[in-house]
Amino acid sequence: MEYFKKEWEIVCDHFIKFLIFEKGASPNTLSAYKNDVKQLYNFCLEEKITPLQVTEDVIKKFVKQLSKAGLKRTSLSRKVSSIHHFFDFLKRSGKIDKNPVSDMVIPRSKRPLPKPLTVEEVEMVLKCVGNSTPEEIRDRAIFELIYSSGLRVSEVCEMKFSSILWDEGLIRIIGKGNKERIVPVGKPALKAIKDYLEEAREKLLKDKKDIDIVFLSSRGRPISRQMIWIRLKRAARKACIEKEIHPHTLRHSFATHLLQGGADLRAVQDLLGHSSISTTQIYTELDKETIKEVVKMYHPRERMVV
Repeated sequence: MEYFKKEWEIVCDHFIKFLIFEKGASPNTLSAYKNDVKQLYNFCLEEKITPLQVTEDVIKKFVKQLSKAGLKRTSLSRKVSSIHHFFDFLKRSGKIDKNPVSDMVIPRSKRPLPKPLTVEEVEMVLKCVGNSTPEEIRDRAIFELIYSSGLRVSEVCEMKFSSILWDEGLIRIIGKGNKERIVPVGKPALKAIKDYLEEAREKLLKDKKDIDIVFLSSRGRPISRQMIWIRLKRAARKACIEKEIHPHTLRHSFATHLLQGGADLRAVQDLLGHSSISTTQIYTELDKETIKEVVKMYHPRERMVV
């Protein structure tokens, strides 16, 4: 058993280093890959199979086990994709001749359409944030910034003081894959950030040593993605919004509202930091759904009883 364990640990370590140093994977992406490959690792240890002995039949057996355990199709698809990348790395490293996942049909699920807020709902959320505590002032700045610039929540959590180009009204972001992009920030968001820095940040920092991170938790440490999600859901509840709220709800709303206003798809792709325009196109599908609903509601022929 120790032999198989050692073989897996060696190649997994090389794979993780490849993701960090060559792919510039974000902490969240890295964590997902680690967890997915670790599951295959544990499965293969029980079967007494080294990474170089894995075949398509082994992967199929592994996937079948996950499916029987009740894993959702979306999670299953992601795990198979992670494992595909893992064995692709081994093949390009010359350790195996063929990727055992290359001929498999990955169980893809239909990508769900993001559920943005309407312009009015965004305004309601911002009004319900409050402005009386350091946490509320911080929340307003974060929400204004995400909706103004379409940032990922993780990008907000990692944002440094040097990222803000005050005179130009821009923010320099290091996104997925260590890719840099510069995005504009609206005046309401810039004002909210200034208010936070002048009125709230020092109170959140308390007596702790200062750090080069803009947004802090109530404990004086960098705010987490989970905390931003919790605070956003709380503001949405106060605004009596019944839609399901996700960490990227405001980012989705930013993209959707730009496209509905006539923005160019390529421009929105650049603002969001999408490497592929196909990822951005999901928002055009959303707009089509909105258009179809409008036709159903208001076109006279659609209202006729057949």
